[in-house]
Amino acid sequence: GVPPKYPNGSSPDADDPEAAMEAAQQLPSGELRTEFNSSLITAMSQYSPPEAAAYVTSLPNGDVQNSAVDAVVVEWARNDPGATAAWVSTFSAGEMRNSALSEVAQQWAMVDPTKAGQWLAGLPADAARDMAFSAYTQQVAGQRPELAAGSVNSIGDVVMRQIAIEAVARSWLKT
Repeated sequence: GVPPKYPNGSSPDADDPEAAMEAAQQLPSGELRTEFNSSLITAMSQYSPPEAAAYVTSLPNGDVQNSAVDAVVVEWARNDPGATAAWVSTFSAGEMRNSALSEVAQQWAMVDPTKAGQWLAGLPADAARDMAFSAYTQQVAGQRPELAAGSVNSIGDVVMRQIAIEAVARSWLKT
């Protein structure tokens, strides 16, 4: 979309993210601030994912922060899935963590499924890991069903495990 304008009419400067973040906080709460933050975070995620991650962490909990985390995870995981995984692993339990872990698992599985699987195996066995392993397994099944098959037993949730098994079986039958 069109980059948002600062309240004074100028556009955000990609070389001055601090000024852009400051301007975002000066906007009144509402749709304009949300759209501005979304554009800002997308741009920051492309040029400086760690800085975008730090900014997102400073946002208040809620839908805006959740969607901002998603934007950062998608961009950062494409280029540095290990650093992205380390960041999202620090999140408190909850929907944001579940979603972020699954997105990292899926993105990382596309570039290095073996390392992604090793990272997932090191996570605490909980619902978030089950969701991430399920996303990973379904992503990997299309290219390497034998690798995906080996990960289904790591999914503790019976329903998620069954869905993953079916995805692996379908992929294996196609090869």
